[in-house]
Amino acid sequence: MKISESLSHKLDLSEINKRPIKTLFFESKFNWDIEFDETITTDHYKYHWITFCDIIPLLGDEYPNIIKKIEEKIKLTIKDKVNCYTYRSFCLIIGNFNSSITTKSQLKQIFKTHKITIVFVDEIIEQNTTNNKKETIKK
Repeated sequence: MKISESLSHKLDLSEINKRPIKTLFFESKFNWDIEFDETITTDHYKYHWITFCDIIPLLGDEYPNIIKKIEEKIKLTIKDKVNCYTYRSFCLIIGNFNSSITTKSQLKQIFKTHKITIVFVDEIIEQNTTNNKKETIKK
């Protein structure tokens, strides 16, 4: 499994599956559902990028409560001591979203203000389908 993160706390779906993940944890420290630990080497530095994710199969108008819960996890995670070459990002993976007052786009913007990236399962499936088609064409 592979994933990529940009330094702006934004999950770049076009980069998924391009760099290997060093470690993948399920139900990790501070009760994150998934933790991706990626080592990135540049000409001058070697650093770790850790992405902490929660997974919610269904989300609706109760999303403010979810933001509070994730923010508490973020506070605990940030207090955890790591070296200066470790970067962290936070993600919420959502199966289905159904709200009478908020669109998917608005939801992404709301969570972005809390430095939480929203990724919908259908986006991941769509991106993987696109990547598989590109690989088939190359062959």
